[in-house]
Amino acid sequence: MLSLKKIIFGSFLLVTVISALKAQPVSTELIDPMAADLKFEKDTIKYGLLENDADGWRTMKFKNTGKSPLVIQNVHGECGCTTAKDGDTKTWTQEPVAPGKWGTIKVHFDTKRTGPFVKRVFVESNAKNPKMEFMIKGEIKAPKPNGVNTPTISPAPGPQKKLPSIKAKKP
Repeated sequence: MLSLKKIIFGSFLLVTVISALKAQPVSTELIDPMAADLKFEKDTIKYGLLENDADGWRTMKFKNTGKSPLVIQNVHGECGCTTAKDGDTKTWTQEPVAPGKWGTIKVHFDTKRTGPFVKRVFVESNAKNPKMEFMIKGEIKAPKPNGVNTPTISPAPGPQKKLPSIKAKKP
């Protein structure tokens, strides 16, 4: 019976070690020291408090701090309310950004929505870190009523009656 316990324990130990080794991926990818490097001017674009349907365009500046030209390949928001396209036109720097130079990404948030928002904008490039992101945040006020079917309260015509005041009696 003792040998059966040793076999079960040994099998369990072997499976545990193999699982642990498989869980540790081996990275063979080397980072090119001469690659482009993307650094955003700030990590968040703050819209602040906006009127409903206000201008939703803002610009994020970025710098190539690497040693090779930087090419932005794609920019997209985490949902359909945020975009980096004006129709079919891409709104980020299209030409390669030389080392030490700046580029821009224009993003648009749909300000016809109401309430606070925090969204991520994803940037894909040829930089050392090829997938990066920055945030946009703000709040959109509720739309103002357009005057249609808006009830108003006004005093009744004619002289106003003064109601008698009621005084409490002391017990």
